[in-house]
Amino acid sequence: MISLKVIDSHCPGCSILCGVHIIEDGDTVDIEFMKHSVINHGKLCRFGVELPSYYAQCLDTCYVNGAEATYDEAVHAAGASFQTWLKERGRSDGVILCTGDATNEELLALKRMGEAFDIRRASGIGHIVSTLGPSSMQKKFGYFEVIEHAKSIVLVDVDPSVRYPLILRKIQIARNKGAEVVSIGADKAHVCHVADTVYAVTPDRVAPTLQEIKDELPSHTLFICGVGPYSDMSAVVEVNNICAATSSRAMFLKDHANSEATLPYEFDNMRKSVDEILDDIESGRLSAVILVETPYMETYLDDKRFRAACELLEHFLIVQSRPLSSPPGNAIVISIPPFYQRKGTVVNICGRLLEMGGDKEGASRACRDIITAAGLNVQLDYEGLNEDAIRMHERWYSHKPEYRRVLPPERTYPPAPFHVYEPNPYLLRAMPYPLAKRASQEVYDTARTKERYVRKDTVASGVVLAYERDKRYTDTISHYE
Repeated sequence: MISLKVIDSHCPGCSILCGVHIIEDGDTVDIEFMKHSVINHGKLCRFGVELPSYYAQCLDTCYVNGAEATYDEAVHAAGASFQTWLKERGRSDGVILCTGDATNEELLALKRMGEAFDIRRASGIGHIVSTLGPSSMQKKFGYFEVIEHAKSIVLVDVDPSVRYPLILRKIQIARNKGAEVVSIGADKAHVCHVADTVYAVTPDRVAPTLQEIKDELPSHTLFICGVGPYSDMSAVVEVNNICAATSSRAMFLKDHANSEATLPYEFDNMRKSVDEILDDIESGRLSAVILVETPYMETYLDDKRFRAACELLEHFLIVQSRPLSSPPGNAIVISIPPFYQRKGTVVNICGRLLEMGGDKEGASRACRDIITAAGLNVQLDYEGLNEDAIRMHERWYSHKPEYRRVLPPERTYPPAPFHVYEPNPYLLRAMPYPLAKRASQEVYDTARTKERYVRKDTVASGVVLAYERDKRYTDTISHYE
């Protein structure tokens, strides 16, 4: 007998959240294009097309201190660990780090668990939110057609052909209607085909270039700017300040699915960068960390440092759906269902509230079970979380937030050559990514032994485009074909 289950879902690749049908046929997973989706109208990027290989690898085993355990055993161990944490929380701090790939209901459950355990929350971009404020970061665009109707578009450190092909299509439509497109960033290999003017500059020159050309831009310019753990704060702040002084708007593209929702649901109250969090762990200011769908031990730029810091923790919990290459010996690992199997809501980059089609609770169930195991009386029923998620979304978008000018941050840059990290869905999830070998074979093979990926030869002078910008490898590559 053939038994198929079709789940209306959204691609977890980024904050656009393209619609896609996920088809379960026994133990296999396939996709079908969701042509009626108001977001992507059935089209998917390469990662979306390859979702079957992504969902084929799921974490189905729990661990307690490096040893395999049942779900109940892991939950009880986590409850006992954080019950102890409650007794000693005055000595140090704790954080729940969730970069995305969690539903709104899961974010609210994590928020309430954090409040119950007196642990703060972080999203990986808290340092940017703390500088700009959440209002400037979140605008309700409704649909991506706002790009099609823009007369002036400026790309800031964004190569849409690599990360956001849907954005690229909309920009092309705008160009056909006469829009002027400017790109500012280190890479010009792809953007030169979509932008009328390309400023290929080193990272330290992006913000100054914006300052130099801002008076030449129309007052209703649309800025498209990438925002993530590795974003240049100076450039993001400059975009914000231009919008505060004119009638321009900014679309801040974020790396992870549903990372947009961390703003309206006030999830991130730590307001620190990942590097700042690592500093706090290494200094002992943080002794409890909960990682939720945040595989930074395998995907962060300096992932060795991230793992080494986590191995110092007294209380360490990992909640995720992706398998671990090697669970840390001090960690309690709880597996949750993959993103597409979870029920609830999500918010995409345009501010739209979208329904997930799964039937499992995911992290919200784990939070409820851990709180119960810790002996606390906190209500976390799914129906209540869902009602709160819808109400909070409506309240947030009922007002029109204004841009406000902020002081630019002080920023220091390493000496040339610069290594520019360009995240994409594959690398953010520790997946192989097929790349064109633009460097000479000898340079490419040498670089592969020291860096994860290298690509592209058309970049600003003094820039090496790489997918790992570890400071130890600053001088790894010096030339391209």
